Amino acid sequence: MKQRRIWYGVAGAGLGHTMRAAVIARHLERRGHRVRLVSSGRAVEVLRRHGLCCDRVEGLDFHFDGGRVRPWRSLADVLRGGGGKLRRNGAVCARVLREFRPDAVLTDFESLSSLVGALAGLPVVSVDHQHVIDRCRHPRRVRDAVPSFAALRALCALRTRAHRYVVTSFFFPEPMRADTTLVGPVLRPAWDDLEPRAGRHVVVYHTSASDLRLLPTLRRFTGTRFLVYGLGREGVEGHVECRRFDERGFAAALASARAVITNGGFTTIGEALALGKPVLSIPVDGQPEQALNAQWLAALGAGVTARALSADRLDAFLSTAFPRLADARLHTGRRDACAAVDAALEAVS
Repeated sequence: MKQRRIWYGVAGAGLGHTMRAAVIARHLERRGHRVRLVSSGRAVEVLRRHGLCCDRVEGLDFHFDGGRVRPWRSLADVLRGGGGKLRRNGAVCARVLREFRPDAVLTDFESLSSLVGALAGLPVVSVDHQHVIDRCRHPRRVRDAVPSFAALRALCALRTRAHRYVVTSFFFPEPMRADTTLVGPVLRPAWDDLEPRAGRHVVVYHTSASDLRLLPTLRRFTGTRFLVYGLGREGVEGHVECRRFDERGFAAALASARAVITNGGFTTIGEALALGKPVLSIPVDGQPEQALNAQWLAALGAGVTARALSADRLDAFLSTAFPRLADARLHTGRRDACAAVDAALEAVS
């Protein structure tokens, strides 16, 4: 394979993009490529801690209120600082192009990199989960349960444009185009040595710290131990323990969990299903992509979804036995994704 200089743009919202990009970037470096990442928010420091070269740009931050995304407030912030943000991002891009001279672009749902690739005449490969929305066929029962599905599909198609698409997913609808390859979740190396077992605790991963309903509901279930991640706090109150996120600790807790409660984010659901854990998914209001993931989870029979966490819903979930998914792609996603990225780079060159 020809060695390349690869510009890799990574969306800064949420850590799912970041963890996947760290795995793919490391693979590319082992193959002899030079990789330079561009991202925003806390993703920059996480990627740098993985020993990767990452430049900072300014991305879109979501506003949460009461556990719900407020899209108009998010958009207002972008517009308020739009001119300055565009100039600063443009300066970063110009510097990276001048210093690094990339000959290919990868993007994990990061629109700036997709745009730079188009303007510079570079081949672009997309590696993300989001393009399962617009590049695959979904059954009507799933589409009808997702708010504004048609608008979501159109927005996703416009967000990043590429010559090839590698899509990671825990569900596997049929791709609509030959330029799209569907693979399983890209599990992190920390997952390699895990031995799943059914413990007594429930892992809760919830990234909206403004949702005040979560902890009071968990406290009512005194017979169950809950390990809560994502709220940005630490402390133990009886059977509910809030922990700060660390990769290895979270992996170990997930592997030995009885069950998992999370939002509709793809990464945690995919990791839980690969470890054979049933999932209660509570999508963040205002994020229809999470609603799509949750509906597919329910359609597969590997868990359930709800609009909010209630005592009745939690009791029903913990009282139900769910089958373990047998699809081998849940366990081969990292290998398959790396191979698909290699093939895509060869094809677009």
